[in-house]
Amino acid sequence: MLAARSLLVAGLTAGFGLLLAWLARACGPQSVGFAFLLVWLIMCWVTLVLRAFPVRFPASYYELRPGERDGRRYERLGVLVAKRLLRRGPLHLLNRKVHFPAVLDGPGLATLDGYMREAETNHVIMFLVVVPAIVHALVQGWWRASVWTLFFNVVINAYPVMLQRYNRGRLASFRPREPGGGSAPVLGQGAPPAPHGPPPHPGRRLAARSSSSFCSRALRVMDAARSSSARASSERPSLASRSARTLGSR
Repeated sequence: MLAARSLLVAGLTAGFGLLLAWLARACGPQSVGFAFLLVWLIMCWVTLVLRAFPVRFPASYYELRPGERDGRRYERLGVLVAKRLLRRGPLHLLNRKVHFPAVLDGPGLATLDGYMREAETNHVIMFLVVVPAIVHALVQGWWRASVWTLFFNVVINAYPVMLQRYNRGRLASFRPREPGGGSAPVLGQGAPPAPHGPPPHPGRRLAARSSSSFCSRALRVMDAARSSSARASSERPSLASRSARTLGSR
């Protein structure tokens, strides 16, 4: 199995190398189009390689620093704009697992946290793989190509990394409801550890475009609807009694 995956990765690497060489001749190595295609193809290649050979960083890397937990730092850098663009662009096809689960309980959110870490890891590796290409362009004196390659690398790889860290900070403060009426522990405080592999039943996931703040607001709205419904049902008997007294007086 390992030999088969190694051969597959070697074949993909050779294929992507030939494709890049052809695109460099067709578009020109200093063109804007080639800079975009270079970053995009490296992203696709790294995605396929990491599917065959997953990589995880040390646990200390994934720990959120105090300045990251509230998300304001990333919001100032425009991560919310990148979030909207990534939802509507082709990049969301590469991270289809990074969505809220159908059941907002501790294990489901822990699984989501694991997928967020996986996506963050992949984009960090993609960003680093593109860096030698930028250095090569600088050495060759292709300033325009180096600037455009850096720009596309930041947009396609750096912003998804910041987005996943931003989302994990919001997720860590989200306390899901349990069937018994209580609250599940916050992630990182007694919640099950994030898995390192695919979930046992991927078909049960519900792809949702909600953020953690949206889900918490939705829960509050549902609670308010239930309480208003209970008040309406309690008011019906009193209305009926008043109507009966009015008719009796007549």
